[in-house]
Amino acid sequence: MAQFNVDSGQVAAAGAQAAAIAGQLRSDAAAMMAQVQALQGSWTGAAASSFADCATRWRAAQAQMEAALDSIGQALQAASASYEEAESGAAAMFAG
Repeated sequence: MAQFNVDSGQVAAAGAQAAAIAGQLRSDAAAMMAQVQALQGSWTGAAASSFADCATRWRAAQAQMEAALDSIGQALQAASASYEEAESGAAAMFAG
């Protein structure tokens, strides 16, 4: 039989932290991309094209990381809710 001990509040807090980090990364990435776009407006040539390609690849990787953090945060929030529901359900079974 499975045994576990979990603080659902800590699990929920970790989920909220993952969401907060994802939000901060989105904000920071948007600020950086604004600077990159401003630079691209005044930069031409082969190096500029190579840089633009690199920035596009970086943004795609950044989007994947943001999605992963979102997924982690959502899973932690769902796990926390499941643990709370299981505990409440078990307690209700013994209520008079």
